[in-house]
Amino acid sequence: MSKIKKGSVCKGNKLQEFDMTNTDFTKTPVTFRMGNEIIHNPSCHILCRKSQSFCPSCMQQRRTLMVQKCRAQCHNTNRTDPTTTVSYKYLTKEEMKHRMETLHKQLTKVKKQRDRLENKIKTLIAKQSLSLNQNDHNDLKEIVLNECDQVTHQTSLHRIFWEQQVQALKKSDSRAIRWHPLMIKLCILIRHQSQAAYETMRQCIRLPSQRLLRDYTH
Repeated sequence: MSKIKKGSVCKGNKLQEFDMTNTDFTKTPVTFRMGNEIIHNPSCHILCRKSQSFCPSCMQQRRTLMVQKCRAQCHNTNRTDPTTTVSYKYLTKEEMKHRMETLHKQLTKVKKQRDRLENKIKTLIAKQSLSLNQNDHNDLKEIVLNECDQVTHQTSLHRIFWEQQVQALKKSDSRAIRWHPLMIKLCILIRHQSQAAYETMRQCIRLPSQRLLRDYTH
């Protein structure tokens, strides 16, 4: 009697809480308490300490069920995640619908971000941009030629960049430019980060066309 007074009844685990684990509970004792189906470990002690809600056996079972529940949640989430590699033919109709809805939401979000950035760029260009005349162009060309001679490191990217710009300025046809491999790699990296940003840079400085970069990446 003293042990009963010092202890409390093991609560067990609610079946509804772990029904997504697809675990077979047919051989597990199940009781009804407060309208809920309660799972008890076959070796449940029935009594536990007052400071605890579960007996050692049911606590161990709960840990196992929690792990299974987490795995089931990750499995369901990964199957419907747009970045998953799971083929559509392995998805149920509900999973396909959920994945398509998620894709649509992400696409809408990206389009809104793009529109905001485009409007911001247009506003900045309208307020802060300056139109260059032929004299400004000639001055900029002279600066580039002078700076190219001041770069001393033959293998530095800075010198290669300036040399390529000088070469591009001397060519009337951009298709006649022979681009350095380092410049190609740099441009591919920038284009990979943002095609729009790369096109904006091409309006300011001479860079390979995106068609040329695709020839190197495909």
